[in-house]
Amino acid sequence: MTDNTALMTVGKFAFNLVGGAIIKRVKERKNCKLVFVNIPAGSGKTKLIESYNNEFKLDDNTDLYLLDIEHATLNDPKNASLVEGLIKLKTNDVVMYQSKLFALCKAYLDELVNHLNELKNSKTIVVISSSRDMKKYLLIKKGLYLCPSKKLNETIKSKYPFINYLNYCRNRLVDKDVKIFNTFDELFNMFCDELSIERKI
Repeated sequence: MTDNTALMTVGKFAFNLVGGAIIKRVKERKNCKLVFVNIPAGSGKTKLIESYNNEFKLDDNTDLYLLDIEHATLNDPKNASLVEGLIKLKTNDVVMYQSKLFALCKAYLDELVNHLNELKNSKTIVVISSSRDMKKYLLIKKGLYLCPSKKLNETIKSKYPFINYLNYCRNRLVDKDVKIFNTFDELFNMFCDELSIERKI
């Protein structure tokens, strides 16, 4: 092999390497991004999404898509035959409930992300979950942890049917990471502030 041929081979390899990296970055920019928000069970996830949709959903240009991953997965018709068993586990065996639920949630999220990526409809999907452990399972890097105050939590416990699950989710939180809210309005304001969502007048 001559020196020129060797240089051309090395040059071609370097070009493919750099070119491939650039193409990969361009593709990644078009793909959906994932952000994780942990709000313990019974603490206002459903109301948060409803409030967000009421205020922002009419804006088709919004880059955020809010997803209560557990609720969406349990209400997916494909999982209908599993729901009764999962609800029993949620009452009696929280660890086993999560082990089965997480796999279903990952399949649901993967399908949604693939669909949006194929449509070139890049969004930031805000994955909202009762369990902080869901973040690690779904391989999401960025996370926000919001938790009701002790006083508010006592009120929630008096109304929420899955006490074991509620206690488990709250106990898995680490104090230094958590932002505490006392009312739903505080939760919604905190959520918007932390995700840099501009409120309408």
